[in-house]
Amino acid sequence: MSHASERGRRRAVPPERAGGQPAGWPPWWALIVVAAWAALLLLAPPGSARLWGFNAFRSLSVPAALTLLALAAASPRFVMRAWRAPRAASVALALALALLLAFPLRERLHVLGDTQLRIRTVAYQVDPSGRKIGFSGLVSQLHTQPLDSLVNVYGVCFLAAHGLKPEKAGSLVSFLLAALYIAGVARLARVLTRGVEDRAILCTALVLGGTLQAFAGYAESAGLMLVAAVWWWAALLVPVDGRAPALRVAGAWIVLFMSHRLGLVMLLPQAWRAIGTPLEGDRPEARRLLLALTAAELVLAAMWLQYATPGVGLARDLREFLGSLRSDGGPRLTPASDALTLVALLSPLVPLAALLAGREARAAARGPELPLMLAAAVPLLPTLFVFPVAPSGLGAQRDWDLAALLALSLTAGAGVVLARLPAPRLRSALAVAMPVLVLQAGSWVAVNADERAAAARIEAMVAAPGYLRAEQRSHAHVFLAYRAAEQDRMAVAAQNFEDAFAALPNLRNELLAAEAWTRAGDPAAARRALALARRGGPLPPQFAPAGALLDSAVLRLEEQQRAGGMMPR
Repeated sequence: MSHASERGRRRAVPPERAGGQPAGWPPWWALIVVAAWAALLLLAPPGSARLWGFNAFRSLSVPAALTLLALAAASPRFVMRAWRAPRAASVALALALALLLAFPLRERLHVLGDTQLRIRTVAYQVDPSGRKIGFSGLVSQLHTQPLDSLVNVYGVCFLAAHGLKPEKAGSLVSFLLAALYIAGVARLARVLTRGVEDRAILCTALVLGGTLQAFAGYAESAGLMLVAAVWWWAALLVPVDGRAPALRVAGAWIVLFMSHRLGLVMLLPQAWRAIGTPLEGDRPEARRLLLALTAAELVLAAMWLQYATPGVGLARDLREFLGSLRSDGGPRLTPASDALTLVALLSPLVPLAALLAGREARAAARGPELPLMLAAAVPLLPTLFVFPVAPSGLGAQRDWDLAALLALSLTAGAGVVLARLPAPRLRSALAVAMPVLVLQAGSWVAVNADERAAAARIEAMVAAPGYLRAEQRSHAHVFLAYRAAEQDRMAVAAQNFEDAFAALPNLRNELLAAEAWTRAGDPAAARRALALARRGGPLPPQFAPAGALLDSAVLRLEEQQRAGGMMPR
């Protein structure tokens, strides 16, 4: 019997409980936990920085909150009706979701990840009077892989050069990536389960698995990385029964690695796929070919990182990882509350599947697929526990996308668990889970589409005592300073640069504070900032020219104010 027909036969005959009754609804205690999760999403106070992954709903406008509530309330009906739609209708709904994410719900504040830096880089690139950065310069400056620069920077610049505003160009790229991602998730769901109804339900749950924000006009690499990763997972989980499947897996990995250097880690599950427990339908000679291709890709990746892009990021990441583990006072780790929040936000299907599948979840542990997810997840754990709070990290709330690849691997594992459930059990589990998935993903996307609400959340995060480390607090103040400067609120920008310097002494930020005070028309405050920058002695050579220019600018401002009869503030 073929692999597909055998899987279909197993799915068609639901297992029974010990009492002889078909598997039904999840246990009562699981329903209570899920209800508590939903209540937290609806009631968590919006001003709490430590509940940042759960309190977005109450930050939304009334129309947005009511719309999200209606969608969450309607989602169980969609699941229990085992919705069937013509292929054209499914494609239309997928494209509608991609459009909604990329345009009306696009991220407005650019507070997440390094988006502010990328937005400024694109603005310089499309400015006719600006100095252009070459491709290798972009790779080095933004610490990107070539496909990331090609799609997310050059692609946006190309569209902007042909008449689109940069933000619209970024949204168009996000739309295309979102459409490819949903198609990849549909392919993964088709690999995991054979039933048409189950496939549609599982695909919907996987799409709502927590990574939608990466496609909401997000000017970062996460969306492209997730597209490449989901297609790689879909290729990895089919039987390797010939040359073509092995080549597809190897080719998908190349795309993933060229999208993000974290793709290097995925060679571990790819190697395990070749040497570990085979999937039904695998052929030994095809697995040997996959192992040879994986070994060749490891060598090529090492050569690429060593010679083609030296120092771009991998060596720095390793140094930062080891330095964080050896820091004074013990390892620098993401607080447990933030780590749990990242899991709930980015891969909510994992705890929900564990809760709602019950005893049937144990069957997945005996299959060959789950070890592949573990081989991917374990080496990616630093993206959850270390890098968000490393010296160059921005904190878990802003650097959530570092854990996106880990989240997708975990979500694929949850898909394996759910796909092993009998159809009635799968529908009952997802009918319970779907409102939480809608509220969790929808609130996070919607709050970042509201500039006012997103700004209030970042200000609450910065104001929370003892929440952020010095580096992360400094980074946040710098973000707020640049945002204020773009809005021509120079005094606010200057104060944020001062606060950034107070959190983590960095002469550049204090000099930027002096410049902002000068532009705000306050020479006395500018002189205080310059004096503070020189408190330890003369400025270092790299900052001395900027200091001299600021001295001249402050002197001219004082002369202008005296000539005009204006007193310094």
